[in-house]
Amino acid sequence: MRKSSDLKAQQKIYELWPKLLELLGTNTKEGRQLASGLCHWAAYITDLNSEPVSWLLEVAPYAQENHNAYILLESLARLSDKFPFKVGEVWEKMLTNRLDDYPDEAIKTMFENLISEGSDGKRVAKNIASLYLAHGSSRPNEWLTEILINTK
Repeated sequence: MRKSSDLKAQQKIYELWPKLLELLGTNTKEGRQLASGLCHWAAYITDLNSEPVSWLLEVAPYAQENHNAYILLESLARLSDKFPFKVGEVWEKMLTNRLDDYPDEAIKTMFENLISEGSDGKRVAKNIASLYLAHGSSRPNEWLTEILINTK
């Protein structure tokens, strides 16, 4: 079902996602779990220059609720080469709640794509690493330091 090349499914998801967000009540456990489940649909997003970024920002804080952060981070990594700052924005939103520090490669890819954007990208990457540290996870900070050393 999650073939990003399936335009018919993508079209249906683009129609349904905003409607589901309207009905979503994140003040209930069921609502937060539904928001988390919508992270699976991020596989269909190909452009963050439109509504999809707002959809991701709405579900991002709840990604870990039903252990779907992994899936969302992989989709964000895929999008980070074209939209590093928008991905960074969604990633930061995910970190308003505790977030596991995996998948390793997705996190490293997003850091690399942010850093490639220069000083503004480095600032965003450092902020994200600090958010992980605030939640007690030092691995992303170590990866960022290693990436920064290797890009000099």
